[in-house]
Amino acid sequence: MGFMTAPKTNTMTVRVSDELKAKLDKYAELTGRSKSYVALAAVEEYLAWRIPQLDDLEAAIKEADEGKFASQAEVNRVFGK
Repeated sequence: MGFMTAPKTNTMTVRVSDELKAKLDKYAELTGRSKSYVALAAVEEYLAWRIPQLDDLEAAIKEADEGKFASQAEVNRVFGK
């Protein structure tokens, strides 16, 4: 049997307002989690939501640059006109 190695981690410093730090402290205390855990979970969730949006936007811009636009009939069909 082999031993599982922990994933490599990095340290990152982030400046936050006093208000945001207080919210982080309170949430960590209420959930019994460390502040690092809460911050990591928040960043992971945010990026999981935002990166696909940016990928979709990039693809749409590429299509527009290639002149690929919806026809008026397609737009009307989408909006039920």
